[in-house]
Amino acid sequence: MLLLDSSFVLVFSLMFGKAGRSEVTRDRFILYTALAQYADEIKLDLLVLENQIPFAVVKLLATSCRGLKLRSVEELVLGCVDGICPTRARGKAELLLRETTDARFHHILHLFHWSRVPENKYRLLSVQLKFREATEESDQSEWLMPCARELHRAAVWFRKPSLDGAERHGGDLNMEFRSAAASPMAVMTIPSFHILAYTAALLHSMLAFEKHFHWAHGACVMVHLRRMEGLIRCPQDAALLRRRWILG
Repeated sequence: MLLLDSSFVLVFSLMFGKAGRSEVTRDRFILYTALAQYADEIKLDLLVLENQIPFAVVKLLATSCRGLKLRSVEELVLGCVDGICPTRARGKAELLLRETTDARFHHILHLFHWSRVPENKYRLLSVQLKFREATEESDQSEWLMPCARELHRAAVWFRKPSLDGAERHGGDLNMEFRSAAASPMAVMTIPSFHILAYTAALLHSMLAFEKHFHWAHGACVMVHLRRMEGLIRCPQDAALLRRRWILG
């Protein structure tokens, strides 16, 4: 069964991934036509925690396939889900996977999570107790931070990351707060947060992954969602962030 599932992952990634273009044959065209109408749903299914298979099996199968031996299987699979938000951190796109500090991925969801979390926020929690304490603290306190209107009244300016600046390299999960002693204002940089039909289910899978592997891979998604939850407490908060093009 693992062999069959791994074969499907490779064939699907070759057909619908950015780096998976290959020669068009009659059989390939028939298979592509049959899968195309379900492609978006299949991509999301590949990221459901309960659907994961060992990524090592996928890589092992790829080594026995002519034309895949010299290709990055990680980049092939990532190219298949690159259109899914949150988008890939630009720094992760520029790094060669074999040069990363975490080149052994458990499954596709692990690979997707790694590609979306900024490099400097990937391993912030190394002790299980810290994660438990952070979770208990957030459960006991209704809000961990002031809402958007309160911060705005306290001279905090909200802005999107510059598209061509280094700050954009962090991707959709890179929220930053900067202040200077000589300035009466502070700046909070928040990437655009697009709420789509699949957003809730996908974030649930990413949070479930962090719950099981936070000791090795941090809890960036959980922290980001907690911050967004604190910022938006009412429609007025959402309207303020929408005027800054942060909510979409």
